[in-house]
Formats: sequence, C-alpha cells, structure tokens
Amino acid sequence: MLNFLPMSVENNPSVLEWTISNEQQRIKRKDATTSEPWDTPLRYYAEQHLLRMSDEELDKDWKLNDFFGTIVVINLPQARERLEKITHELLGVQTKLFKFFPAIDGSKDLDPSFGKKFHNNIHHIDKKSEKGRLAIKKQHQAQAGCYMSHYKLIRTIKESFDMTMAEFLEAKLTLDEEKIKQAESKLRQSSKVLILEDDSGFGILNKERTTISKKGVGKLLREALKELPNDWDLLYFVVQAIEPTIKHSPHLYQLKRSWSAAAYAVNYTMYDSLVGYLKKIEDPAITNLQPVDNEISSIHHLYKVYAIYPSIVFNQAGSSYITDKNWSLWQGQPVFSSPKKPSKHHKKKVKEEYKRELNGQPSPL
Repeated sequence: MLNFLPMSVENNPSVLEWTISNEQQRIKRKDATTSEPWDTPLRYYAEQHLLRMSDEELDKDWKLNDFFGTIVVINLPQARERLEKITHELLGVQTKLFKFFPAIDGSKDLDPSFGKKFHNNIHHIDKKSEKGRLAIKKQHQAQAGCYMSHYKLIRTIKESFDMTMAEFLEAKLTLDEEKIKQAESKLRQSSKVLILEDDSGFGILNKERTTISKKGVGKLLREALKELPNDWDLLYFVVQAIEPTIKHSPHLYQLKRSWSAAAYAVNYTMYDSLVGYLKKIEDPAITNLQPVDNEISSIHHLYKVYAIYPSIVFNQAGSSYITDKNWSLWQGQPVFSSPKKPSKHHKKKVKEEYKRELNGQPSPL
C-alpha cells in the first residue's frame, strides 16, 4: 500500500471511496480503451465538470482528486514552511486530500558516493577555492537526494499498484461484487498519481512575473484533460521545453525533452519504465548522472508525454535547497524557443553574481 503520511484538513484522512454509477460506466465504456472503471479516461471527468460546473466553480475547485487517485507532495521533513505553503496552495484549489512523501536529504541520508555521480555546475561555481568546492559538493549531494526522492516515490507507487492489481484480479475470481468494488477502489489510488514538489503553486504568472491569476485556469485544466489521449504516460503541469515540441491540441503539447519535475502526473503505464531507468543510480558502475528531471526527459521521446499549455503550476520564490540560490517566481512553458547567445555584458553580470555568492554576499535577486 501507499505508506505516505496523510495530509488532510478533513476529519477522515482516508482516501475517498470511489464509486461509479451504471450510467457513468456506460458512458465511460463507450469512450475508453479498457472496460475497467479504475482506468476511466481523464477525459470523462473533464467533460463532466465542464457540463455541470460554472466557469467560477471550475476556477475555485480543480477537483484534482477526481483525476488522480493519489496526490503526493515531496517535502523534506525539516522544511515546515514549504509544507505550509504547498498546503495553502492545494487548499486554494479545494484539494483537501493529499499525502506527502518524506524527501531524502542527500547530505545526511545517502552515502557520499551518490553525490559524486553528479558533475554539472549549474551556476559556474569557481571550484578552485575551498568554499567553491564545498558549494559544488553540497549541490551534487542535494541533486542526489532529489533524484533518489523521485525514484523511490515512483518505485513505492509501482509496488503498490502491482500489489493492488493482484488483489483486484483475485477479487474478480471470487465474483463477489463488494470485494471487487473495494479492490477496485484501492487499485485506483495507485493507478494515476500527481507528484508535486513542495515549492509549487497553482495559477498563471503574468509576463512581468509579479502577479498570479487563477481566472480561467480551472476551465483550461479541464479543456487540456479533455484533449488528453487515453494512452498517455506522463503529463506535466509545468515544464521548460529544451527541444522542439509538437502541438497536440490547443491546450496540450507533446514533449521530446524538457526540464522541471515540479508538478507531473504519472500513469501506471509508465511505472515499470521509470523505475527501470532511474534505478541506475544504485549501480556502482554508473558514475555520471544528470538531475532527475533531465534524466526522465531523456526518455520522453520513447513515450507519450504531454504538457498542459500554458503551464498552470509555477515555482514559488525563495531559496533553492539544491543550489542555495534565491529564485524569483518562475513558470516554464512547453513551447520550445532557441536560446539566444548570451552577451558579454550578461556573462560579466553572471560572473560577478557568482563571486558575490562565493564571498557570502547576498544575491541581488
């Protein structure tokens, strides 16, 4: 089972009972590639919401629990302020039922050898000084912890899905409708999962990155999910494309490569592939790894991976646990644009900022 810590503002923290009426099942079977109610296409729920809810209601209540059997927040146990923020954000879209997965601290919970598998230098830190070497070591340890957190979370979900699928198939053999219904409800919990990092927020940033709006976003979410193919593997709520993307529909782009793992949904069809690919971090022979979002994106082209457009999740402003850098509000997009070559002035400005960081001076951001 999913042994996460329940986070709910309701008295009953257990997962809500999932039921489906005969009429719903008739509509669902007409449209689905499977006859199993636990695998109802997300399009079905999106269409029902669009039919029955006003635009104001759609924006106020995203009904994320209708679409995903489990919503999980990755959070370092000591990061209480971040947990409070993401809780506030989830409540802001009327999501009261979610769980959190204790993130792995790469500097405390992992052998140092894991951090040595990472070699990128995000901010071009000068490693000639002792302070610089310590900074890059901390960055690599944090990247190892982030990678391992996502990997172990997905592995836990896969194990739960495999177990509950076996229970469901066994229940079907009994022909006991009540047992089948209970097994089906448990199976749905692990069949489609929304994974959030704890610095995520919901809404759309303006171009100046000064304000956030949810107006029209609830409807946009349903329109995107209405367009999502039944056989999707991954769905990103925010992402930055680094290779050309394909416009699948007005509100969906198909990804080839990207970065960001702030908010993405995983379908059960992708569990085996993700776990099989990400487990290489445990192989002593593997000595060169990229951050987890880049590693996952390196296999995007092999699967059916989509992103909502425009992005409807953003990253909160604050200090990064990986780089210690202070970030402003950020929201990537799944539309690729070739990066411009940085000017000499920009390079000089960046170099000066990194020197300030190494000398312990505050960043101007």
